[in-house]
Amino acid sequence: MVSKLGVETSSFVAILGAAGLAIGLSLQGSLSNFAGGILIILFKPFKVGDLIDAQGDIGTVEEIQIFSTKITTDHGHVVYIPNGILSNGKIKNFSQLPTQKTDFDFTTSHDGNLNEFKNKLHTVINNHGLILKDPKPEINLSSFTDTSVTFTIQIWTRNSDASTAKSEILEEIRNYIRN
Repeated sequence: MVSKLGVETSSFVAILGAAGLAIGLSLQGSLSNFAGGILIILFKPFKVGDLIDAQGDIGTVEEIQIFSTKITTDHGHVVYIPNGILSNGKIKNFSQLPTQKTDFDFTTSHDGNLNEFKNKLHTVINNHGLILKDPKPEINLSSFTDTSVTFTIQIWTRNSDASTAKSEILEEIRNYIRN
């Protein structure tokens, strides 16, 4: 019918096809983010309140929206991460399990008895109330130089106690070693 009016139908179809392609390409990112949001809601790799590391940003999940996820970092920054990237990328969820292992190093000089030093470390760790007994804490010689020896201490705590336990242990070891 339109061709009877003198309008080229092949040109009209080509214009409609080009417009459809342009609209599809412009919505590609939004559709990816929408699909990612659906996947996050369905499979729940994290939930509101979880501490996650996603795309190099570590923060607490504040909102899971359909196109993006809002996290707040410990520096007070609000970060919106597109769900398309989140659903296709690596996510570290620090809150999903109730416990976590914390490793830290303590260095001392070659002077003195290393077994006695290691026993002092064990005493501090075994007497600390925030450290879990299972899995058992470990203290291992990890490196040495001409002037010092470094021990790596590995402890397990509840997630909420990890930074407090590490700080308190370092302070207790420092005070215990000096006495």
